[in-house]
Amino acid sequence: MTERLVLEVLEHLPSPFIVRMLMAVEDVSHLYIGMQLVDGQDLLVLLERHGPMTGTAARFYAAEIALALGHLH
Repeated sequence: MTERLVLEVLEHLPSPFIVRMLMAVEDVSHLYIGMQLVDGQDLLVLLERHGPMTGTAARFYAAEIALALGHLH
């Protein structure tokens, strides 16, 4: 439920680095959250497939994460 509340607040604060919630439905025992489709991989899959990053790539991903966390703060 907390994740749903955070995602609802973020709908009004656009950020290119945070996935949007499109809908949320709940029944007696479950909460279902429909999220925006982002075609790509998460950071762990990227590291497993390609190995260590270059310094430039690491700075790029660190900057995206920092901007998203700054937006959430």
